[in-house]
Amino acid sequence: MHLISGFGLSLMLAIIVFFSYLLGSNAVSLVLQAIPEFIHKGLAITTGLIPTLGFAMLAKLLINKKFYHIFSLALPLQFIQKSH
Repeated sequence: MHLISGFGLSLMLAIIVFFSYLLGSNAVSLVLQAIPEFIHKGLAITTGLIPTLGFAMLAKLLINKKFYHIFSLALPLQFIQKSH
């Protein structure tokens, strides 16, 4: 099932790239200009949140009772190091 979905995504991206190359940059610019401004702003905000989401997912995996004391010591040490 995963192979089928991966192939479908690759095929979709290949079709978009093929037609973008075939039609040229003027046609791609027209399509991008047709997208409303609120969508552009929403995408800009969302791309800014991606690193935060990744860090939160990593922290969720790493922080548990076994490693809690390490993280509780690392945060103050990081602040001390940055202040010097």
